Amino acid sequence: MDIRRDCNTGFTLIELLVVIALVAVLAALLVPVFARAHEKVKQTSCANNLKQIGTAFKLYAQDYDEYLPQGYLMESSSIWPKTWDIQIQPYLKNAQVLMCPSDTISAQVDVPGLGKQIYRSYSLTDNLAGKALAQAPVSSSTVLLLETFSLSQEGGPDFWIIYATAYQLGKTSLTVEPPATVEYPDFRHSEMGNYLFLDTHVKAPKGPNPSFPGYKRNSQGVALCGTMDPLPQ
Repeated sequence: MDIRRDCNTGFTLIELLVVIALVAVLAALLVPVFARAHEKVKQTSCANNLKQIGTAFKLYAQDYDEYLPQGYLMESSSIWPKTWDIQIQPYLKNAQVLMCPSDTISAQVDVPGLGKQIYRSYSLTDNLAGKALAQAPVSSSTVLLLETFSLSQEGGPDFWIIYATAYQLGKTSLTVEPPATVEYPDFRHSEMGNYLFLDTHVKAPKGPNPSFPGYKRNSQGVALCGTMDPLPQ
């Protein structure tokens, strides 16, 4: 028996194909796991953004007789609206916290008072804008900010107003596709979206239509947060 011949025998073609197939299967299993882990890191960063913004809202309210900022204010000296993010800017470390790391579609704009190539990944609930804190007694159930996305061909003052506030906390089925301008809650973290509540805690329910006790719902069961919609009591 030629021992040297046995030792020098290489892999057969079939054995090589089996190994390649096993590697491909392992890669197919592991890539989604790594992708979800990477997205989880981004979701955590996004939640930290919202917590910092929540702290800025609280500091603002302390200085303004326990009132929250308006969705936007117009000043005669500027064509740009003083949106809520500009109003709380003195209490923020930087404008980067307004931008979710997973938001890759919102339009970038040069915003006076914030910076250049800024995009806003979060919207203020319209039924809470400008309200006194006393009007929202159940702060742990009252949504302050939610993740949204904004698409526009032009990023100007009107655009920055439109996406300052949100009117619903979930997605309603679109009847026209594609819409020219879109602003909806966005569940960009593995089908989950971060929501900041008035007591500054953050939750990440799964979309597209999470449950929010105390909120009025439309015919599709979507929780509403428009100007005239009630807050949880």
